[in-house]
Amino acid sequence: MLQQRLFNDILKKHKTQAEALKSVGDLLNLSRSNAYRRVNGDITLKPKEITLLARHYHISLDELIGKNSSHFPVQYYKLVYGPERSLVDDVKATTNLYARFKSCDDAHFYYVNSDIPFPLFSYFPELFYLKSLQWYGVQKGGKTAASIDFSAMGADFIAGVKKLNYYNRTIRSTEVFSNNTFSLVLNQIRYAHDIGKLNNDNLRVIIDRLYDLIRELYTIAKRETKLEGQEQNVEFYYNPLPNNVNHILAHFKNTPSLNHVTVTYDSPGFIQIFDKKMVARSLALFDTIKALSQKISGTDEVTRRMLFTRYRNQVRRVERELLPIIV
Repeated sequence: MLQQRLFNDILKKHKTQAEALKSVGDLLNLSRSNAYRRVNGDITLKPKEITLLARHYHISLDELIGKNSSHFPVQYYKLVYGPERSLVDDVKATTNLYARFKSCDDAHFYYVNSDIPFPLFSYFPELFYLKSLQWYGVQKGGKTAASIDFSAMGADFIAGVKKLNYYNRTIRSTEVFSNNTFSLVLNQIRYAHDIGKLNNDNLRVIIDRLYDLIRELYTIAKRETKLEGQEQNVEFYYNPLPNNVNHILAHFKNTPSLNHVTVTYDSPGFIQIFDKKMVARSLALFDTIKALSQKISGTDEVTRRMLFTRYRNQVRRVERELLPIIV
């Protein structure tokens, strides 16, 4: 149980149980007896209390959920950066989760998003860093958002993203793209530049990485593998209609307890739902969208080239709009 694991980790951080009870009581504004009843499991922690304890003790909830369990509950994630949780912490937690998924040889991810699917940002550390800082900016409000400076990423962050990308590339996936897949991130880049959080040097870097991502996705679609030399492990589909669905479905035929849907909730927060009916409905929805879409991986070079040329042109328009022309 999550509550028990949380308190096991908290107790390890104190010399005595009495010290832990006092700390928990002070933090949650509880009497000693009520604190004890929560530690003992007689009273279930409220979601806000779990979040408060996890932040105070620097405990990763998603890592706790993944410990020694084949079952995940419904879980809400609010991405918090700063003294309580760093970008590196989030990369590590996400990587640990994907490593666990990778250990199941029947893992299959389905992506249908109004944005570039989250795991695809891991193809290049700069893209993942950009998205992470944009979430930070949404959380703090635009005026206090951190400036985007890729020289500040750090070796640990880069190594973590590369590891996450490796796991992503080795997990089978089916992905639906639309005409507007790149639109949201391009609008976010334009906004960050307009408010002075993204200077021209760093803008040049992110524009180049977007071009790199488009080339990489085109290559992956053409060969139908995310890593050269491996067996086919990806299918790309194109749906020309604007996409307002924003979720990722993780499906495991042999381990149904791991099946879940990740749904954007309030950006930068999201919910992971492990209800069997929700998973089944999401899979049915995905199959419906896929049936109305055109496969562009392996075959149909004309449509594949048309789509990725459209993405390049969208990036080029932002590049010409924001970056000065050097003669």
